[in-house]
Amino acid sequence: MCNISLIIPIYNTPKSKLIRCLESVMSLQNLSFEVLLINDGSDSYIEEVCLKFVSRFKNFKYMYKPNGGVSSARNLGLKKARGSYIMFVDSDDILHAEKIDKKILKNNPDTIIYDNIVNTQIKKTFCGNEDYVEHDEAMELALTSNKLNTVWGKLFKRKYILENNIIFNRNLVSGEDFYFMLDVLSNKPIIYYIPETVYEYDYNVETSIIRTSKYGLKMLDNIVLNYMLKKKYITILNKEVEKRVALQSINDLINTYFSYICNLLLLKFSTDEIALKINELTQLVEGNQSTFALLSNKSKIKYVLIKKRNWRKLKFLALIRKLHLNLT
Repeated sequence: MCNISLIIPIYNTPKSKLIRCLESVMSLQNLSFEVLLINDGSDSYIEEVCLKFVSRFKNFKYMYKPNGGVSSARNLGLKKARGSYIMFVDSDDILHAEKIDKKILKNNPDTIIYDNIVNTQIKKTFCGNEDYVEHDEAMELALTSNKLNTVWGKLFKRKYILENNIIFNRNLVSGEDFYFMLDVLSNKPIIYYIPETVYEYDYNVETSIIRTSKYGLKMLDNIVLNYMLKKKYITILNKEVEKRVALQSINDLINTYFSYICNLLLLKFSTDEIALKINELTQLVEGNQSTFALLSNKSKIKYVLIKKRNWRKLKFLALIRKLHLNLT
């Protein structure tokens, strides 16, 4: 019996980081596990690295597919996985697998959530000690913070995923993790929290710029799509929570839009082309006037700069933002 399937999508990850990641998963102890290496159309060196691990370890399995993005790679992994539980690992990250205790699997929860390390800092998902988590608490946290917007650092019962037909949305070029999590939570899983840091995220400020370079203006369309998808989940909350989440959603919409406009300007995309997309943002924001009045001052300033197409100030802020992110 296979306890855990580790699904690792790979696309041209730097060789040293890929090797570091694959070696880290070998610290998983006292559990039977398989490692599914999904090569998403990478250069030839990726296959060479993967096949070396496959030749050394019988539980490593290698699959190649034409490039289709991380969602399609993970979906292939879901189809091929045989473990009772699934964990998604990004190929440039580190898994502190020795902290995953087999005993917790006997409790048979649908989702197990751990703490994570980002930029050497421990990021706690929930306050408190090891325990079961109420569904409403998890759903509200997912919609009002970034603590549950990724799939890494979590174990998902494969049977639960399959029975609820949960897969990654291939139409999204960003935010695919978040909507996978919302699909998981909206089906009311049994959730167990363990305050152990099992996952280390290798944050790189250049990653979002590279993604923006690849998808260009489609990123702005994707932000709007993300917002519209999020709205359908808000309606399942009680009215008091719904108001808070609606406000947070508009804040997130503006802040994310601002971030990607900064990336587009750094990449020297045409301001005329960017300007054509901004009308979609203004329609969504100004269609929520009562909510707009409650926005943070930072969000209001960002929105006004975007609405007025103040490219000079936006370019200046883009440079300051990049410098700040590089220093943090």
